[in-house]
Amino acid sequence: MAKIFVSYSHEDRDFVGRLVERVKQSGHEVLIDEKFLSLGDPITPEILRNIHEADFVTVFLSSHSVESKWVAQEIHETLFMELETRKTRLVPCLIEECNFPESLTKLKTHQRLYADFIHNHEEATRRLIKRLDQGTHPIFDGERYLVLNIPVPDLEIYLTGETWEWQRNPQLKYSEMLASYLLFGFVVEPWKYFKHFVLSAESDGDRIRHQLSNAGYLVTGVGSKDPGTELRRIWFCLPNYPVEGRDQNNRWPESID
Repeated sequence: MAKIFVSYSHEDRDFVGRLVERVKQSGHEVLIDEKFLSLGDPITPEILRNIHEADFVTVFLSSHSVESKWVAQEIHETLFMELETRKTRLVPCLIEECNFPESLTKLKTHQRLYADFIHNHEEATRRLIKRLDQGTHPIFDGERYLVLNIPVPDLEIYLTGETWEWQRNPQLKYSEMLASYLLFGFVVEPWKYFKHFVLSAESDGDRIRHQLSNAGYLVTGVGSKDPGTELRRIWFCLPNYPVEGRDQNNRWPESID
C-alpha cells in the first residue's frame, strides 16, 4: 500500500481528518503534519523528509489552503519530485470552491484531474482511494526545470537573459519550495548569457546580497530600479553554470516541446 503525505490548511482539519480515517481504513499509511511534528521540531527538514518519502502528496484545495504559504511550498516541492522522477505524486482534492494554484493551471500540460468532494463526496472518496491503489504514472517526459538552492524565504527571483532583453517576465519567476526555489514550464531559447535577479527594497539590499553570496552564487551588482515596482534589482549568476535541468554537457536544449 502507498504512503500518503497530506497537505492542507488547518482551518480544514475536521474535514481532512474524517477523510484521512477512510484512507487509513483502506490500508494506506497517512502522514499528516499534526501526526509527526512535535513542539520544538525543525519544521522544514521534517516536512521535506516526509514529502520525499511519500508515494503521493494529497493536497486539499479550499479558500484557506490556496492562500497558505506552507501549502504552496508543499505543492512546489512535490512538483519538483515529479520533475526529478518523471512520476505522478500530486493528487489534488477539491473540498471548497476556490481558484486553483497557478502552478497547476498556467499551462494546459500541467492541469490535473482532481477528486471533487463538493458535488459527490462518496464518489470522490472512492476515486481517491482507487488512485492511491494504482500507484504512480509517468509524467513530465522531457520537461526542463531549474532549481536554485537558496535557503532564504520570501525572495522574488527571476531568470532573464539576452533573448528576453533582461526584463522581468512572470513566466520566468521562481516558485518558493520548502528550502529552495523552482522554475519550470517555460521554453528555453539559445542565448549566449543569462542572469538571475532578486527584487529588493533599498533597505534590504545588503542583506540579500550577503545571503546570495553565502549560498554560493556570484552577486554581480545592484541594478536600476525595476519598472512598475520601484524595487531594486540585485543581479546574480551561478558559478560554472551548475543548473539542474540542463543536459549532460551542461548546455541548454535548442527547444522544449
